[in-house]
Amino acid sequence: MKCRVFPFTPKSSKTLEIGDFWTIPMEDGNYACGRVIGNWPENFKGCNVGFFAGLLNWVSTEPPTYESIANKTTIIQGGVHIKTIIKTGGTILGNRPIELDGIEPELFIEYPDNKAAYIYRGMEALRKATKEEVKETPALGIFGIMYMESYANAHFNKNT
Repeated sequence: MKCRVFPFTPKSSKTLEIGDFWTIPMEDGNYACGRVIGNWPENFKGCNVGFFAGLLNWVSTEPPTYESIANKTTIIQGGVHIKTIIKTGGTILGNRPIELDGIEPELFIEYPDNKAAYIYRGMEALRKATKEEVKETPALGIFGIMYMESYANAHFNKNT
């Protein structure tokens, strides 16, 4: 495997690895942090530009580092386009294995064939959903390019 040098600007989601993190600049001058949580399935449209991301429960006056994001969990997770990184922070700053922080893709419900509901862990289909799971499980979100930045600004600045 090729040794990656940080920071780097990803050209496709194929250059990303689970655990990669990037800066999300906020309106107040602070920084939030995005994290690669999973890969886009090969059989999904856009698999070269899509990936599964999370916004960390982390904000700082300094960009994120391997050490500063330790033990931080996600507050939202969803499918995103590679432009989510390019249009916000622009570069991957490093990689911290998500297992170290107890992060894993969350469970979601999705209707891939518009007929039956399935339980997904992140972007990976696990099985058909039960009627109870359809009622209780959140829908799989596919976020717009600037959604994580907007969410970070709203979430972290709600008390200011």
